[in-house]
Amino acid sequence: MHYEFKYYSDKQILEIITIGEFPKEILNALAEEGLEQLKKYNCYRYLLNYTELSNIIGIFDMYERPTEASRIGITNRYAIALLTTEKHYEQIKFAETVYRNRGYKYKVFIDKNEAIKFLADDDKE
Repeated sequence: MHYEFKYYSDKQILEIITIGEFPKEILNALAEEGLEQLKKYNCYRYLLNYTELSNIIGIFDMYERPTEASRIGITNRYAIALLTTEKHYEQIKFAETVYRNRGYKYKVFIDKNEAIKFLADDDKE
């Protein structure tokens, strides 16, 4: 798996683009590195771009992610948009339900512009 961070200073959004296989064993390390990048930019808007992933984590792992995210320091103060493909949309939509039930501002998208709008509108709510 390859990943890169991209910061949009005009909208104060940090995007992480992940490409290839996505082994669940690296999720926490990647989340910790992402949190460091968020802190570096004093940013609370996180765009997870999973459109180039060949696989996604399973339902049980999705259920555990908010607990792990909170333990790492990604609290419900952060607005998170997850960008995915039509192929993975229905399965990963479960993650949205889990995060939102735990008080996170979290939404799954297929359209990047919609995801950015969701994040950019964060301070208006």
